Amino acid sequence: TTTSLDAVPSQLDVGGAAVAIVMAGNGYAVVAPDYIGLGVSREPHPYLVADDAARAVVDMIAAARRIDGVPRERLFLSGFSQGGQATIAALRVLEASGETVLGAAPVAGPYNIRHVSLAAALRGGARQQSRYLAYMAWGYTAHYGRPLESVLTPATAKIVKDLFTSPHEPEEFIAALPANPRKMFDAAFLDAFDKDKPHWLLDAFAENNVSDWAPRAPVRLYYGSADADVVPAEALGAERSMRARGADVRAVNVGAVEHDPSMLAAAPM
Repeated sequence: TTTSLDAVPSQLDVGGAAVAIVMAGNGYAVVAPDYIGLGVSREPHPYLVADDAARAVVDMIAAARRIDGVPRERLFLSGFSQGGQATIAALRVLEASGETVLGAAPVAGPYNIRHVSLAAALRGGARQQSRYLAYMAWGYTAHYGRPLESVLTPATAKIVKDLFTSPHEPEEFIAALPANPRKMFDAAFLDAFDKDKPHWLLDAFAENNVSDWAPRAPVRLYYGSADADVVPAEALGAERSMRARGADVRAVNVGAVEHDPSMLAAAPM
């Protein structure tokens, strides 16, 4: 997750280059797309809209395969955080098209935003939660053609517009937004969330669930037991949902690690 247009794979930083070197040194071609709305794209980034993330990944793979020397077979997928959701979304699209994917290994991904991550984010258990929620409000209202004021308070909507219409660092978002994420949202949204009533944004979050199907490829969902940004219940719930449908899926606890903010620029590979 990045709010900077240039903190993207097409403009690799030291960490991104290191990943590419490690993977290429082991004989893999590494494909890492910029998401829609980042890099050279100037439309609002549809943050955590699954189909748009999948399209960026799938289209980049197709483009890479037209380069001489890039292998066409033995495709693997992985991604961190936002890239975890993108990984599973891309896997779903690829398998639906008849593609064989040998395996997927997302890390700390939000697979069921509506019924897992949203509740955790609204509790505000991590410093980044208000930024994540503001980003979702910005991206989802743009993607679904709704005004920000249909979700956020007028004061918060103005702040969010100011933040996203020009580049800002994560700490600037944290400073500008309420520490209590619930204070960003209008009464109608909070009432719908608290009482499980209909609301267009809640319905949109439910549409972007990527854990309600059965992949053919083996999937390993890595998570940290101390992660407050993307809670362990995401991996554990996705494991239950996919295994109930017959998939070879296992949630893997990597220990009491937190969601490292220095890794937030990671993208699916």
